[in-house]
Amino acid sequence: MSATILVSQGNLADSVDSQKVSSLPQTSLPPSVSEAPVSFTFVPPVSSSMASEPGPVSAPSTISGVGREDTAGAGNGATAPQDATGTQSGDDANNSNPPTTPIGVSPGAVAGISTGCAVFGLLLGFLAAWFLLKRRHSRERVSRRSSRGRRWSTKDDIEPKYFETSYDLGGSGIQLAHFLLDATSDAEMAAEVRSLGQLIQQHVESSYHSQKAQVSRRDLTQAAVNLGLDQGGSLSADVIVSLALDTRTRQIALQHVLSFVLFSSIDFGTRSRLSMLPAPIAALLQSMPPAERGKANGEAVAIGLSRWRALSAFLLHPTRSDRTALLPSNSATMPQAAGLASALDTFLGAFVFGDDESRQEQKNHLEEVIVEVARLGYILLSQPSDLRLVHVQGRKPADMMAVVCAGLDKVTMRDGTPLDGPRVVLAPTLVQV
Repeated sequence: MSATILVSQGNLADSVDSQKVSSLPQTSLPPSVSEAPVSFTFVPPVSSSMASEPGPVSAPSTISGVGREDTAGAGNGATAPQDATGTQSGDDANNSNPPTTPIGVSPGAVAGISTGCAVFGLLLGFLAAWFLLKRRHSRERVSRRSSRGRRWSTKDDIEPKYFETSYDLGGSGIQLAHFLLDATSDAEMAAEVRSLGQLIQQHVESSYHSQKAQVSRRDLTQAAVNLGLDQGGSLSADVIVSLALDTRTRQIALQHVLSFVLFSSIDFGTRSRLSMLPAPIAALLQSMPPAERGKANGEAVAIGLSRWRALSAFLLHPTRSDRTALLPSNSATMPQAAGLASALDTFLGAFVFGDDESRQEQKNHLEEVIVEVARLGYILLSQPSDLRLVHVQGRKPADMMAVVCAGLDKVTMRDGTPLDGPRVVLAPTLVQV
């Protein structure tokens, strides 16, 4: 059995005062009553302000206690008296201390964080793509270098980045390759060489006699050496002199002399002192020091010369926008042609007819032939690729052969990179002697 006592909030403190509870008279209660717990229920008074304002309604607070046991009925000894102290219930504790609501993140901060993450992700993607492209480009360069079967090396590995065809000038976006002179087809250049060979043959047949020459062999040999006929030709200077003194082989010998000297004068790789190339280019070629022995930079020098040649032809062109081959001017080539004709006269003069008219005609016609050869030289100078005039046969012949018209080989690609081997554009014209 339990007893319930309703106490107003105003008298709560007095009701739970331990002194008052302890001062109550000790009344004997039935065992069932004394052992039953006592429950105190407090009902707060309702004020007018509380009644007018809406809000949550608290449940009545309950203070429970246990009555004092009769010490006489205790079999195990006396028990200390227990005060009837109030204890709040769990629901009242939760209501008196409401949970704190966490502070949230503003929408602006969320948007800023999202934008930052997106930008950071884009940057990471860009960097990853850049590294992958750079790595692939490096592999392609190594593959191209390996496929050529060469090693670019001096003291360090030389990678010819500056010899690429694009010629991007300092990041300006100008592709210089779009402005350089156009290439002439191999067939056209081969036809030019053949035509000049025929012109040389006509000049020999019409300008030199087949009689016995009044000249010493020693003087003629020295003249041949001065013309460079002992350097790189198919015949030695002594053999050439012997053939020239023999009336049966004289025309072959004279064609060989003219072919070697004239075509050498326009060959960019020979650096002849009797050059028919533009004066600035000839001057630089003649002033260049010889190649260093024991150094591995010969290929790099060759590529540099190839690029310089193409750029020089472009800069010397009077109408660059035409992009046609450079052509010689009479004012530039005539003095050079006269000088070369005078040098050739030291050898050819012994076989010219004796009268003055014949000599003048021979001289004039020879200068005209030289100017035509110079025209071919300017065309070769304007090509993107390097071409070489050949004065010897590719394989050593079983019999003695004289080259009466030079051949033409292509030795580099359009960007100046050397080919694996010379590519024959026109084979030299050979005559057995």
